[in-house]
Amino acid sequence: MLSLENCSGKYDSVCYILFMISLLLLICSVLLLKRMIEKFVFDFIVFLQITLYLFPTVISNFKMKSSKEITSYLSKFVTAKEDRRKIMLFLKEKGLGDSFPRKKKKTITFEEFESWFYGYTPQKGDCIESGGVWGIIQDIQSDVVYLGISVVNGSLNQTIKKLAVSEIYQACAQKILLMQNLMFQKKLSWSRFHNKVVPSKKISRNDFVRITRLGQKLGLGIFKENLKGDIILFVYLQTKTGREMDYSLSINIGKEEDYQIEMISPEERYDLIEELAACHKVWNGHFERVEPINWKADSGDYYYYINETSEIIRDVESDRQKDLKRLRGYNYYRKMDNARVVLDLMKKIWLDMYGSSSDIKMIGKTYFYINENLNVVSKPDNGKPKDLSRYCGRNYFRTEADALKATYEMIELRKKQLVETKIPSIKKRR
Repeated sequence: MLSLENCSGKYDSVCYILFMISLLLLICSVLLLKRMIEKFVFDFIVFLQITLYLFPTVISNFKMKSSKEITSYLSKFVTAKEDRRKIMLFLKEKGLGDSFPRKKKKTITFEEFESWFYGYTPQKGDCIESGGVWGIIQDIQSDVVYLGISVVNGSLNQTIKKLAVSEIYQACAQKILLMQNLMFQKKLSWSRFHNKVVPSKKISRNDFVRITRLGQKLGLGIFKENLKGDIILFVYLQTKTGREMDYSLSINIGKEEDYQIEMISPEERYDLIEELAACHKVWNGHFERVEPINWKADSGDYYYYINETSEIIRDVESDRQKDLKRLRGYNYYRKMDNARVVLDLMKKIWLDMYGSSSDIKMIGKTYFYINENLNVVSKPDNGKPKDLSRYCGRNYFRTEADALKATYEMIELRKKQLVETKIPSIKKRR
C-alpha cells in the first residue's frame, strides 16, 4: 500500500489522501447498503407473518376467477362510468381482459365487484351452510344453489333444498364431519363423479381405494381391514396437505364413520404405484406386502448373475429379453459380492438337505435345477457334462419341492439386499 513516506513530492501526497478518502467512502457505502438490505428483508418477513396471521381465510380460500365466471357475474349488473373504468383496469392487471357483457340489469360498484372477486364462489360438490342448514351443492343456477343432501335440525334430509348464493358460506370442519357421520349411519356416500348421493360400496381386502370426506379427497391407499371400527390400510398416500407416503402395512387412519372409502380410478392407481416407486418399493398383492424395486443397470453397463452351474457371470445390460428375465427373477446383481452371498446360501441349503458325503446323482432319472431366471426346471440325467456341472455346483435336487424351497430362500435374501442397498432417488412425477 502507498504511504506518505514513499510518495515523492506534494502531488503524490495529495493523490494518496484522495485515494484513502475514496476507499473510506466506499467501505461506508457497502456497510450502509448491507444494513438497508437486512432491514428490508426483516420488514418483509414481519409483513408476511402479520398477513398470514390476520388473513388466513382469505389466502387459503381465494381462487382466481375465470373469464367465464366474471362474464356471468357482470351480466347481472350495470355500472357507472368510473366504476366500469376501475373494473376494466383491475381485470387488465389480472390478465383477464375486458369481460363486460352487453346485457346488464342491476347496478354494481367497483368495491362490490372487488369484494366478489376475492370472495368465496360456490362449486358443485362443496359443503356449505346457511342459517342452521348445511349440505352439499348438487347444482348452481344464477343466484341460487340446490343441495342434493343436507342436514336440517340435526337430521339428514335427502330432498332437494334451494338456497340463495348471497346467504351461503363454506361449512366448518365440525359440521362436515357430523354430516359424514350421519351419511355413514345411512350407508350413503357423496359421489363427486356423478355429483349425487349413492349407496356406499363394499370394499374388500387388498383393494386400491380413495379416502374422502363427503367426496373431498384426503388420500389414496390399499385397504386392509376394519378393526374395531377403525380403518386399517396396508399403504396410505396422504394428499390433503402435501404428499406423505406410509407403507408400514398397518396404518390406522381413524374411525370408519369419519370417512368415505371409494374405489380408485386408473389414474389414481398409477399415481399411488408411482409414489411407492419413488420410495423404491412395489406392492405385492399376492403376499400382501411391500417389496423393494429391483436394481437395473443402465444400458451398456455391467451386472452379475448366477448361471445354472453355480458360476457368477458378468454380463452387459443390452435391454435384451434375457436381461429382463434375470432382473424379474431377482438373479441380477450390481456387485459380485452380493451374488456370492446368495450362491453360498443355495449351497448351504443343498448341504442341509443332502449332506456333504451323500451321492444323490441319479443317472437315467429326472432331477430338478434352478435356471438363470430362478425358475425350477426338470430334466433327465443323461450323464452329460452339464448334468455333472450342475451336480458339482450344488444345483441338483431330487424333488421339485426341494428346488422351490432353495429358490424361495434365495429370492428373499436378494430382496433384503435390495432394501439395505442405497439406490439413487427415482424422480417423482409432477
